[in-house]
Amino acid sequence: MKIHLIISITILNLLLLISKVNGQDSIKYSERPNGHNAPYRIPINEILESPDVYEGTQIQVVGYLNLDWEADAIYLNEGDFKANRYNKGLWVHLNQFKFKNSSKLKGHYVVIDAVFDANDHGHMNLWGGALKQITAIKRYKKYSRKK
Repeated sequence: MKIHLIISITILNLLLLISKVNGQDSIKYSERPNGHNAPYRIPINEILESPDVYEGTQIQVVGYLNLDWEADAIYLNEGDFKANRYNKGLWVHLNQFKFKNSSKLKGHYVVIDAVFDANDHGHMNLWGGALKQITAIKRYKKYSRKK
């Protein structure tokens, strides 16, 4: 009888341990990985590969910012911008976000906090999606050039 009880308790403990380990390895997209309300930092290429996953999600994006007439967009890198790879960038709705010194951010790597819209492809539907409801844009220090 004692052995049967010990075996039952051991099996129960193993099942509980397995369920805890499995729960920690799977993070749902609706949950914040850091446990805070801060937006996810998602690479642009990952957003472009699975736009429906991030639709309507508050995200944080790092990339090369271009600000031009009908071409406000952020790209994974400067090379994609210079090669006119619009589909590798995200349209940036700046008209919804007024910020000072925007010209100082043009041509630099920045961090943008915004909501991703997979159905909006910007001017002439050239981009892979759009960033709307922008709450912050700041220069990304890691890629800042010293002049």
